[in-house]
Formats: sequence, C-alpha cells, structure tokens
Amino acid sequence: IWRIGWCIAMNNINFANPYILILLVPVILLIVISYIIAIRKDNRTINNVISFILHLIIGVLVILSFSKTTFEKVITETNIYILADISYSSNDNLDVIDDYINNVVIDAPKNSKIGVICFGKDYELLVPLGEDIISVRESKVDNTETNIASAVEYAQTLFNEGVIKRMVIISDGKETNKSNIASIVQSLSLDDIYIDAIYLNNNLPEDSKEVQINTVDLIDSTFINNEESVYVTIQSSFNTKSYVKLYCDDELYLEKAIALSKGSNIVTFDLNTTTSGVHKYKACVEVEEDGLEINNSYIFDQEVYESIDVLFISDLREDKQAAEALYSSNNSSDNKYIDINIDYYIKNYEIPYSIEELSVYDEIVLSNVDIRNYKNSSQFIKNVDVLVSDFGKTLLTFGNVYTQNNEDDETLIALGDMLPVKFGSNEGEDKLVTILLDISRSMEELDKLNILKQVACNIVDNLDDETTVYVVAFFGEVGKVIDPTKAKERDSIKNEIMKLEPKQGTFLGSGLQFTYNAVSNFVYSKKEVMLISDGLPYGEQENSAKAVANAMANKNIILSAIHTVNADGTDLMKELASIGRGYYYYIDDLRDVDSLILDEVLNSLKEVILETNESTVSIEKTKNPLVIGIEELPSVKGLYNNSSKSSAEVVLLANYKDINNNGFPVPLYTEWNYGNGKVGSYASTISGKWVENWTSNEDSKEVLINMLPVNKPNEKANSAFIVDCNTSGTITTLSVDAPSVSTNSKVFIDLVYPSGKTITKEMSFDSKYYVSSISTDEVGTYEAVIKYTLGEFEYSSNYSFTISYLPEYNRFQIFEPASLFYMVSTNGEISENGHLTFSNGNVSIKKYILDFTPIFMTICIILFIIDVIVRKLRLEDIKGVFKKTSKGLNNKKSNDTDNGGII
Repeated sequence: IWRIGWCIAMNNINFANPYILILLVPVILLIVISYIIAIRKDNRTINNVISFILHLIIGVLVILSFSKTTFEKVITETNIYILADISYSSNDNLDVIDDYINNVVIDAPKNSKIGVICFGKDYELLVPLGEDIISVRESKVDNTETNIASAVEYAQTLFNEGVIKRMVIISDGKETNKSNIASIVQSLSLDDIYIDAIYLNNNLPEDSKEVQINTVDLIDSTFINNEESVYVTIQSSFNTKSYVKLYCDDELYLEKAIALSKGSNIVTFDLNTTTSGVHKYKACVEVEEDGLEINNSYIFDQEVYESIDVLFISDLREDKQAAEALYSSNNSSDNKYIDINIDYYIKNYEIPYSIEELSVYDEIVLSNVDIRNYKNSSQFIKNVDVLVSDFGKTLLTFGNVYTQNNEDDETLIALGDMLPVKFGSNEGEDKLVTILLDISRSMEELDKLNILKQVACNIVDNLDDETTVYVVAFFGEVGKVIDPTKAKERDSIKNEIMKLEPKQGTFLGSGLQFTYNAVSNFVYSKKEVMLISDGLPYGEQENSAKAVANAMANKNIILSAIHTVNADGTDLMKELASIGRGYYYYIDDLRDVDSLILDEVLNSLKEVILETNESTVSIEKTKNPLVIGIEELPSVKGLYNNSSKSSAEVVLLANYKDINNNGFPVPLYTEWNYGNGKVGSYASTISGKWVENWTSNEDSKEVLINMLPVNKPNEKANSAFIVDCNTSGTITTLSVDAPSVSTNSKVFIDLVYPSGKTITKEMSFDSKYYVSSISTDEVGTYEAVIKYTLGEFEYSSNYSFTISYLPEYNRFQIFEPASLFYMVSTNGEISENGHLTFSNGNVSIKKYILDFTPIFMTICIILFIIDVIVRKLRLEDIKGVFKKTSKGLNNKKSNDTDNGGII
C-alpha cells in the first residue's frame, strides 16, 4: 500500500527539464567539499554549520527551479473496469491475474477509480469502482466456458457520466463460441470507451502432466458380425504408463496396458458386433499423475443391424428364382452371413426411383435388365449414382445390362460410367467387318434382295463407330461397293447398299475369292466376313467357295453366313459358316428384319457374347473376401465380353477361346470403389446354362452366395439425408443435404438433450444445405429427428451425436496473442508482459498545475539573506536582538495598560 501510495504521489510531480537534475550531485559535492576545505575543525561554529545547511538547501532549490518542477493534479476522473478471464483454462493462472490487476492499478492514469469484473460462462462484478482490490479467487462465476463479449457489454453499462472510460481485458483471447467481439470493441471506441488488453498465457506449461482423450474414430452404423474397430486418440504431455479401458453397455468390455509417449497416441479396440442393436460405449484412460480427469473419457454409440436390404431388378424370372435359391436363410448357417431381405422387380416397370425410396436399400442389383424399358430410368440411374458415391451404398450387376455400344443413350452412358468394366469389344482394337452381298437375279424372288439390304443396314447400325466396314457385291462379276470406311459414316454406307440392283449370275466362289484377296492385304488385328446370300451358286462355284472358306480360316478370317429365304441353299451356307468358324443365321420374312436382333451374328460382330463349351476361371485376388478359402473354380460356358477400367480390381478372370481356338482373358468378376461406395460387375449370369457348372459346384456356389453379403456397404445408411455435424465450442451446427430442394420444402429438427430437454427448430436453407446451429452445453448423447416436408410428402430420419466433455476442458488447445490483437485491433494497447502504458488520446482532461519555480526562487532569496545574517552576526548578537525586541514589546504592553488602553 505504501509503495502504491508513493508511486501515486510521485506521479503528481513533473519536471520540464529533468536532465538538469543530474547537476544535483556535483552541486552538493561542491558545497560539501568547499565547506570541508574552508572551515577547519577548530573553526566550526554553529554559524558555519547553519550556513553550510542553508547552502545545501539553496543549491537543491536552484537545481529544482531550473528543472521547472511542477505539481500536477488531474481533476477529470478515469473509470477503469478490469475484465478478468477466470474460466477453467485460466485455473492455473489466477495468481498471475491478481498480479496483472495490481499492475493495472500502478500503471493507471492519475485520478483513476478501478473496478474488477470476473467472467467465464457468465460474469460478476467482483470489485465495484474505487473499492479495495480483492483476489479473483473470491469470484463465483461459472468457469465452464469463456464468454468475453457478454462481459464487455455488461461493463459498458456500469460507467459513470463525465469520466474517462476504460476497459482492460485480461484473457487468453479465445472464446468458447465465436462472437462479434471485434465489432463490439469497435463500437465502444466510437463511444469514447478505451479498450486495452493483457495477454494471459493459458497454454499448458511444458513441465505439466496432462493426459486426455481427443477423439474417437469409428463407423456409427454397421452390420452384424462385421469386423469393426474404434481408434482412440490420446494426447499426453509426458511419457507415462496407462490403462485404457473400453466399456460397452456399462460393462467393462476390453482393457489394455499402454505406454503413452509425449504427443499423440492411437489405441485400437475391436467393437462388439455379435449382437444387433445400439451399443453404448465409453473409452477411458487412467494414469497415476494427471492434472484433469474430466477429459479422460469419451462416450460414443454404434448401431448394429442384423440384415441387409436389397433391391433386385431383372427382366428374367429365372434370375429371381436363382437369387431366391442362393440368398435364402438356409445359406446363412453358422452366422457366417447376415440375413438378406430382397425386394424383387421382375419386368415390373414401376420401380422405385427417388432418393427417398431408394435410400432404404443397402444394395441395388441389376441382373440381365435393360433399364431403359423402365419408367423414370434416367432419374433412377442418376439417384443410384448419388446413393453409391455419396451415401456409400453398393451397386451389383449380373449378366448383361446393355451398356455396350450405346454411346448415344445418356442413361446407359451414366450407368456405364459407374461400372468397373467396359462391356463390348476392347477400346482401340482395330477391326474390319466385310459385308459380302449376293445381288444375283435369284435374289429378286420372294423379296430376298430387300431382306439382304435391310440386314446389311442393320449390321452397319450396330457396329462400333471405330469399326471399319468394307462392302463387296457379287453376281456374274465381283466388285467393291465401298472402300474400307469407319462405321460412324453409316449413313453414306447404307445409301450405297440401298442403291444395289440385281444382276445376272451367282459367282459365290469368285465373290469369296475376291474378298479373301482384298481382306488378306488389309492390316487389321481382327477380320470378319459376313456373307448374305440365298446359297444358290452356279456350277463349280460351290466347291471353290468351300476352298476359299478354308483359306480364310487358315488366315484367322472369320466367315459367318446369313441365309435368306431358300431351303435349298441351307446345307451350303451352314457348311461355309462351320468351315469359317463363324455363325449361321436364317431369315425368311422381310417383316421380321426390323425387329430381328440377329443375336449371334451381331454379338459376334460387336463381341458382346463370348459363348463356348467352356472358359476356365482363375482367382486373381485370393485375399478378396469373395473367394477367401476357395482354391479352384469350375469353368463358365458363357459371359459378356468386357475389359476392366484402370483402378478396378479383377477378382475372377475367365480364359475365353474364340472360334479360331485363340484364347484371351476376360474379366468375370470386377469391382472398384466408386466415391464412398462400391460397384461390382459379374460378367456371366446367375441362372441358365452358362452357370450350370457353378450352381452344381460347392465352391463356385459359395462365390455366388458371397456376392451380396460380402459387398454390403461399410456403413448402414438408411436415411435419405446426408447429415454433417460440426461442433465449435458449445455450438453444434447440423447441415442436411436433402434429396430435393424446393422453395416449398421445409426441414425441421426435433432435438432431445441428454438432460431430457427438447427443442424444435426449422432449419434454414443456405443455397445448398439446410442448416441449424444448436447450443450443446450438456455432456452426453443428443438424439435428433430430422423431418423433411414437401407438400403432402413427409420423410423423417433419426440422427444422434455425443458431447464427451466441454471444450473448456481441452487442456491441449493453443492460445495465441493474435486473438487479442484481432479483438482490439487499433483501438487500444495489447500487452504481453502484464504492463500497460495508458494513453487517453485527445480526450480533454482538466488538471490543476502548480509551478514551483517562483516559490523555490523566493525561498532561495530568503535563505540567502538569512545566510548573510548568520555569517555576519554572532549567535549572541542574534540572541540579543531578539531579547531587545521582546523587552520593547513588554514595555509597550505595560504603558498601554496604564493608560487604560485595550489591546
């Protein structure tokens, strides 16, 4: 108190020329030395001593006069409110806060009154203006949060009028919930309220011992018997031994002894998925020494589902029967697989297609189906893409889904983009298809020529754009119709074909020979000849035709025969196709041409179907869950041609042999990750003669059975919403990505707090998401029901999240002075050492100033006269003067009395 009082007193004394004060020492030394030299010991009288003292006083007063000494007293009062952050993060620095408050008292402007406000979650006026300072430890505020803004706003209301108003914030600068504190400070400065701040370093001290669980990472919803783990991140400020425990449904489930290193540590536990339902977990860490235990536990839930839900769409009833046989409960023995609930749509064109309808399914299966024939197929594929890529669901295809050679159909393009394979011939492979046309006179009969032209045009329409087409015609002569041309120029090719007219002669052998000679000289990796004829050649042309067919076979040129309306030519046409290792097809009516698919012929040309007696199968990824424990698989008798895309994983590979007995590998089962989900394609079927070997073999049947359960999603997501939860401080922001966005749609959230308190809020739309911010200042699990309404339609979904401990108890959070600099900006001073240099700027302050210079000089003159008197008169003379003066006064009193006067 004495020190503070002395400082305040000295603060009232000012020197205009303080550097002159340095002369005090030499002046005093000069007077002292002169006295010692001039006045010897035997000559030191009381007069000399008095003179010496007077000289000292005069010397000091002269120096003070030249220093322009003044006394200043501020009349204008300054009110200062100190706002002390005593939230839990400041718990170790309460004594430091007390010291900083005392520093403010010392550094405060003159004529100041100081009050203290303590704040945490709430605030309290601890010391009213001008009263004695007490320790902040006496405050009773709630320290579970840091709320600077409310304390500042409260302090603003306490100032007196007609005073200088100041605030000093002592804090680490970090609020639990972000506020508009910077704008509040700016507005206060406009009202002439000065804001200064002192940075309080609440960072965890280097030598402290603290352990806390930061986060846990797990899948919130999973399936029964899935192998699931939780990853517990533990932060430690020192190396120590610990026990990490995991409780499941209030019982100790697992325990591990872990040596924690300084920094971040991850501990893994396997979770209980053997029983379905919601399991409530708590992870705890125990150490011998720890500064705070509130942050040593973390709570979380995991829901385990006992079945997967599947949407199965097919054009074949046989596929449904096969699926029912494969995925019945009889195949779920020993709890190896979970139950599979399948909704079948077999040629039922009213399929579910909206996000809301499809979101209830974990897997979507397309089996031998042309989805274009179904209502809302485009929207269906679009939403399946969203469900797989964003929601993490699974798409499986069995057999043919007609994505090959349909580059102009947007629906099939979108479906093809999702698949891990490209169905059809290999991209970039050069191929020549030669169409050899019989335009002899016999083709005029029974409309055979028109059938020939239409079939040829159908073939051109169904070829890949990059396939090269060569057209040759024969009658009694042979000649080319067009030079080799890319099939994408199909309009011009078809125009030339339609111009053909019948002519005399049927030189079939010559036509084949001309074609063989030409095609042999063309450089293509694959060559195929399509002969379209009634099979009625002239004389020896039959034998020469067979000879050329053999020559073609030896050169790996495939010859197929399309036979038009003539039973007599059947044997020859079949034999030519057999020799040429191609296909034979018979057409007898022009009316059937438009609808005729020519399956075998077109599949051969486009390489859609790869059908032989057997294609051996090899397991390429032995560690894939689909084939674990299986060493060998039987062959398949057919599959759809495809090639795997980059980054896709081929699990099963078929070795197909073509009609020339040339073998080449074709993916049988391929999968890849598609966004958050997975897509798999099985190139054969699950029913029919192609998989007869598989359904009768236990290992291959096991692979088919595995298809659905093994490919179930990583996480059970049966909501139509994607909900994101972001907690900052004690405010949690929920954002909902709803399936449909409309100005008429509304999203509400019903929230139940851990304490049982309930609130209902309408979520606002921010151009993309529905958003709502909620106060989450309770520890525990929050249960939410999200309701989406659009007209009469309403969809709801459950969502939950947990708060394990309040952010104020995060002992490893980082505090920086930058937060205070941002808060105060240029409106005041920021101190990092606990001291402030207060400045009142341009504020008009009333002061009383006393200049000591004339007073000191007057005193010097008087003292100089006294010094002269002292040095010139002896002490007895001075005493005598005073005695005479006293005697004269007494005589005067006596005379006045005698004369009757009144004094």
